[in-house]
Amino acid sequence: MIIQQKTRADEAWKLQRQTERENTVALRDAAVTEITSKPEAYAKYLDLQGANPQYSAGNIGLALYQLDNATLLGTKERWNALGRTILPTEVNRGAKVFVRTNPAQRRGYSIGDAYDVSQTQGRPAR
Repeated sequence: MIIQQKTRADEAWKLQRQTERENTVALRDAAVTEITSKPEAYAKYLDLQGANPQYSAGNIGLALYQLDNATLLGTKERWNALGRTILPTEVNRGAKVFVRTNPAQRRGYSIGDAYDVSQTQGRPAR
């Protein structure tokens, strides 16, 4: 009984993760379509990519699509390392982006949150 419940819970978790990944891929594709079809969206993309070279083109597209007026992006861990924290009202309101699950191996991705500097507080960001 316990093993069956665990197996069902594992399957539900895997399905949820797969659905989240598929939704994020669809969102990224929609962002790329918008960026490549609208000059003003492309200009915003270039500005954001220039300010955030550590992010992939796809993740920049995702951030543009989900965060209005994004300028400087970071994960919760990055902001913490810079002496900034996510505002309590902004927790879990970051842009869904692809993050490496094992940076040392340079493969494997999961979905994580990237926050704009406007969603944080603390030391000056630059």
